[in-house]
Amino acid sequence: MRLWRAGRAAVLGCVVAVFGCGGGVDERGDAASPVEVVAEPVVAEPAVAAPETVVADAEGTAGAPEPSEDEDDVLSHAGPVVLDATNRCERFRLNLEGGRPRYQRIRRRWTEQDRRRFASLVSLVATEMGAEPRLFRAWAMRESSYRPHALHVLDPDIEAATAAYRRLRYSATEEAELLEVLASVSARDPAYWEAKARLRRVRTFRDNDYLDAMIPLEVLAPDGTASWGSEHAWAFGYGAFGFNPAYYVPVWDARAPPWVFCQDDGLVAIITAVWVARAAKRECEGQGLPGTYAVVDRRFSRGHCALASPGARFRQRAQRLGLDPDAPARLGTRWMRAQTDRAEIHGFMRRRAVEEGLLPPRAPGA
Repeated sequence: MRLWRAGRAAVLGCVVAVFGCGGGVDERGDAASPVEVVAEPVVAEPAVAAPETVVADAEGTAGAPEPSEDEDDVLSHAGPVVLDATNRCERFRLNLEGGRPRYQRIRRRWTEQDRRRFASLVSLVATEMGAEPRLFRAWAMRESSYRPHALHVLDPDIEAATAAYRRLRYSATEEAELLEVLASVSARDPAYWEAKARLRRVRTFRDNDYLDAMIPLEVLAPDGTASWGSEHAWAFGYGAFGFNPAYYVPVWDARAPPWVFCQDDGLVAIITAVWVARAAKRECEGQGLPGTYAVVDRRFSRGHCALASPGARFRQRAQRLGLDPDAPARLGTRWMRAQTDRAEIHGFMRRRAVEEGLLPPRAPGA
């Protein structure tokens, strides 16, 4: 059976059937570039050019592109792998009925009480880290409506995730070429430092066992018959904050799966969001801008440091929460990213969440 490769929508994985892959539009209306937090302090890098966008309909679904025989298939060697039990993200299906392929989310049950509980979990984690919780509640509400298991399958999410993954995906061949450059030129040569920086990026996911992970999904054909398919796990945004996994997984742990941000009702995602906000504030202040909540939000949502306009929607959201968007962002200094053991902070935050009734205790042996 022939595997179709992704075309203009740049979906990394394709349905394991004779159908292409689809996309959609961004739920928040903005295509965000990440705060890259590979090492502290953050150094901004050039934005990645996004592939062309597939036009989407009003429901946030998009048609699948025609397969491209010329496009390089970075996953041609990869086969689907079985996802482990840590994947708590929502599922989706690809519906080919009506002549227009579209993703359909299969939301897990999530009540208003669950939403309030998650908002309290966001506040707990941010407070324990010394950060202002209202900023992160505003982000989680905008990005996912307080749904920590959200899988973001719309066009800008797919395009940004795909471009970032292709840029950072480990290549043993490129690693060897860069090592040859480092061995052949002097440290006084600019090419040495360019190769060294590129080598660091190439090695980001060298030890990640989930690089070829696939997400299984049901495919509904035009005649109503169903088949089994899969999409590449790194082609989507994840969790309450819509994290692009190629950029944000390394903020937590470069060996983690892309769905790490859905685990424990988004606990890891909240911790990571605080670290990302701190990095954004340092970056923007380094560019001479004030480190206000509005500036930090602008960096997080739009991908660059800038002053927010008077009519920015974040101002309205912040004010509804009683947060002054132009106040200096209070992001705390507890549990700093570079000095924090991941198991320690995760265990501490989970214990606190259990104590407050925001997460269930783990079953014996879990």
